[in-house]
Order: sequence, then structure tokens, then C-alpha cells
Amino acid sequence: MSDRYWPDPAKQQFLRDHFARRQKQIEDTLPANEVAEFRPRFDAELAHGERYQREYQEYEAAKIAAGADIRDEHLYDDFHKTHEPIATPPGPEEYLVTTRVDYVSQKMAGVAGSVFAAGVAAVVISVAWPRRK
Repeated sequence: MSDRYWPDPAKQQFLRDHFARRQKQIEDTLPANEVAEFRPRFDAELAHGERYQREYQEYEAAKIAAGADIRDEHLYDDFHKTHEPIATPPGPEEYLVTTRVDYVSQKMAGVAGSVFAAGVAAVVISVAWPRRK
């Protein structure tokens, strides 16, 4: 699906590589038996979602072609009567806990604070020190 998000082939490859790494990270947190059934289940759910989206768009196009008001809050009522909700409630699978990498060490934070304090002191001294002509 990367071709839908950027026309540049190099950026499409970047997206594929990035999401392959993320998928591997997620799979590493799951039991092996779940990983084995993950791809077939994903493919089935993707097909279901794409079918739902196609039917939704076809329903909407037919209603609009028939002159329905697109601002009518009940425009989709008939569609929802014949289609189960597709979204699932969020759960723990929505979260991935990772380790934060602290790129600024405590030593560097101390150096930054010292440089800032020296700058403040220089400004105070330059304002308070009497000037000679």
C-alpha cells in the first residue's frame, strides 16, 4: 500500500522497511503460535474491511445519485441496518511498550546548565558594571 502514500519509489521503500521493522518488533512480543496465524487472520480482516468500505462507498454513491441530502443525519441508517459495525473497541493490543533511550546524559545536562548560568551572569554583570567613557 506504500504506493498510495508517496510517489517517490525511495520513500515507498522507506515506508515498507519501517513498517517491516515495526511488525517484527510487535511479533517478537507475541507467542509463536499467534505469529503463525497472524498473517492469514490479517489478510482475512483486510479483505473484510476493504469489502465493507467498497459497499459503504457504493451505498453512498447510490444515495447521492438518487438525490439524497448528504447533510441528513439519517443518510446511512439503511446501510447500518444491514452491516455490523466494523470497528472493535480498543484494547491492550493497541499499545507497545518500548524502552526510552536517553540521548542527553546527566553529565551533558550539567554542562548545559553551567553554560546557561555563565551567560546569565555575563548579562547581569554587563548591566550592573559601571561603564567608562
